[in-house]
Amino acid sequence: CFPVAGHRFLPERRLVLEGPPTGENFFLMQSGDGVPADIQWVDQARFHFACQFPAAAVDQGCSFGYQLHGANLNDGTDLSRYQTLNLAVRYTGNARYLRVAIRNFDARFSRAEDLNSPKYNFVNIPSRDLAKPVAIKLSEFWVPEWWIAQYDLPRSMSQADLSNATIFSIDLRGELAGTQHDIQIDKIEFVGAYISAESWYLGILCLWMILATTYGISQWLRLRRNHREQRRKIHDLESEKETYRRLSTVDALTNVLNRHGIERFVLVKTILRPFHARP
Repeated sequence: CFPVAGHRFLPERRLVLEGPPTGENFFLMQSGDGVPADIQWVDQARFHFACQFPAAAVDQGCSFGYQLHGANLNDGTDLSRYQTLNLAVRYTGNARYLRVAIRNFDARFSRAEDLNSPKYNFVNIPSRDLAKPVAIKLSEFWVPEWWIAQYDLPRSMSQADLSNATIFSIDLRGELAGTQHDIQIDKIEFVGAYISAESWYLGILCLWMILATTYGISQWLRLRRNHREQRRKIHDLESEKETYRRLSTVDALTNVLNRHGIERFVLVKTILRPFHARP
């Protein structure tokens, strides 16, 4: 019972996205059509920025991006080892939702010269949910149909994939023309177990099987050892019995039958005579 329940007490794997004040690994950007929005850092070290959209904005976005890859675009971070994204955002504005997206580089179809080719995994968080920290299961991320169609991927490659993540981003979505927004990202934390529950329970099952097998083999060896010991004792008793029989029927000095030996010999002959007398 205790080993099964012990999984919840194991230490967790954590990855916190944070960066130097110089902003070497994070940035602000915008996407979509129309007149560019005015995006400014309020406090770069605290991931605090503001966006103001012109009245003529059409499908415009205001985004925060965090670089997860190294010197090469295809050298990303394996986020598939985590189960949950803990996100704390202080938001002021009227965006319908925040879109959390993770780009994943896959050498089968991604190209360094095409920044849109890394797989686009995302989940939408309604802005009303940001009043408190949000725990997002990474299984909630999915790949939009427009991106799958753009690269004509087969169904086997169309599933969400976070094994080689290159860019993490948060952007605003909704009717944004002529609006102002203030965003401060307090926490971006990926959390996962060092050992998954499935592996933990499988390990316990394997351990039980090994212990049961070891116990069974030890018991079999003990029984076999006892059986050999019993056979040895029986053999010793038979030898001892033969020794005493000889001592009781043969004279130790002359090595011939004594009175008890002669009586025994006569008795045996008397018993066997009727069998020898049969035709």
